[in-house]
This record gives sequence, C-alpha cells and structure tokens, in this order.
Amino acid sequence: MDYTKYNNFSSVYVIEFLKDRNLRTGRDLYESCILPLGQIKENLYTNLTQPKSKSEFFDILSKIVDDCRANSRGPILHIEAHGNDDGIANDILVQTADQIISWSELKPFLCHLNEISGLNLLVIMAACNGLNLTKVVQLTDRAPVWGIIGPEVNIEAGEILEGFKEFYKELFESYDGRKALNMLNKSPDVSDWHFKFLNSEFFFMYVYKNYLETLCTEDALLKRAQNIVKEVGAGRHLDQNVESQMIEDLCNLLSSTQEEYFERHKKHFFMMDMFDDNYQRFQITFDQCKKFMQGNGS
Repeated sequence: MDYTKYNNFSSVYVIEFLKDRNLRTGRDLYESCILPLGQIKENLYTNLTQPKSKSEFFDILSKIVDDCRANSRGPILHIEAHGNDDGIANDILVQTADQIISWSELKPFLCHLNEISGLNLLVIMAACNGLNLTKVVQLTDRAPVWGIIGPEVNIEAGEILEGFKEFYKELFESYDGRKALNMLNKSPDVSDWHFKFLNSEFFFMYVYKNYLETLCTEDALLKRAQNIVKEVGAGRHLDQNVESQMIEDLCNLLSSTQEEYFERHKKHFFMMDMFDDNYQRFQITFDQCKKFMQGNGS
C-alpha cells in the first residue's frame, strides 16, 4: 500500500454527528489534540462543527466545500458518527430512513470536495462500518476520496478517541501516514489493524472488478452483442448467418477494446483530464486490475 501520494493537506474539518447523550468523542479529540496541534503548525486550518440534524449536516458539508474552494485548502474530513451498512446516523438506537445519511447521499459531496482538492481528500470515518462507501462507488464516478480510514469492526468510543489522538500526533509530527496508522492501530502489522486504510486505487479496482465480472463475461458480452445487432437490424430481416457473424464480430470487438476503455475510465476516475500531475500519481494498469480480481477469489 502506497501512503506517499497524499502530501497536500492543509486543513482538518471535524464533524461530530452525535446525540447529546453520546460521549463527545469528536469535540474531545478536537479540543485535546487537533486544535492544539493546529495552533503550533503553520498554515494549518482546523474546524469543529456539531450538526444536530441530517439537513444541518449537509449544510455544513456545503460550507466546507465552499471554504476549501475559496481558500485552496487540502482537507482531511473527520466524521464522528454511528454507522451501519446503509450509512451514518447520529444515534445508534434510532436510525430511521429520514435520519440516516446514506453512503449514496454522502458520495456527491465527497466527490466534489475531492475534485476541489485535486484528488487529495482524506476521509476518516470514526464510525462502525465506515468503509462501506466502496459499495456505492461507480465506474463513471470521479474518485470520491484520495483515501479513507475506518473500522471494519465495532469499536468502543474510548478506543476511537485515544487511537486518533495518537494518529494525529504522529501525522502532524512526521507527516508519515503509515506511522500514523501504526499508532492508531497500536501495531505495525496490517493484519492486526482494526482501522483499515483504502486508497483511491483500491476503489477503482474494486468497481472495475465488479464491472468486468458483471458486464464483461463471455455470456454478458454475447448478450450485449445480440441486443446491439437486434437493435441495428430491426426491420431489416437479416439473414441468420449474417446476423450470427455480426454477433461474433461484435463480441470480438467488445472483448478486444476492454483495455482501451479501461484507460478512458481511469483517466476520468483519477481526474487526469483536470490535473496533469495525476498521470504520475496514479499509474494503475489493466493487468493489475486483472490480478486484483484473481486475488479476490474471482
């Protein structure tokens, strides 16, 4: 895992989306660690907000987007909340549809913030199931994050608070993401980590794997070719042999252009059409994606 492609953070925004009866982990982390560190670090902006409702949460996100755009900030977005498979909420006990902020609702704001920062957004989801953002990312999206940190298992509030104190102290002292993650997880061994790190390359390979497995199998390509030929030949009464040959040729074409379309999707996802430096930062290949598929039981 490469932790060196993120080197542009100049702000930390903490959003504590918790009910009053919960431990104030976001406020405590901010006041005891992030704010003091920010005060001694030149050109580092820090901010704490505590929305009480879903609508207020989105209002705050919009203001963060505007602030980063106006001041050219490279953001770390730290969200303290309760999480589940569907999204995040401010109360673990009451999570109705109108209270849950779904991953799909959150994604556009992250994509926008990441785009403003030149694909340098680090999101920290101090919430259970905080890595489920991967489930809603699509191949046609811009990358929603440069990287995301979140727990794969249920974590106690005290462990979250103490772990992230160590994380931020290390991060602002050494600017070494790997060392900071070691401190967060109290171990240099990734297999022992409760808080995982996923980068934008992982997101891209994850969604591309799903794309290849659902739309690029032999059966899927055959169905796509049959549908295209059927549409093109509508009302023309094509000879069966001619139709069969057209389907075969189209299957071969669809198969042979997979790598070409991979490059197109990669350019869009990693914003290479917007930021020239991203060509050098993100050099993932089609072969690497295929190996990723094989390594994940495909």
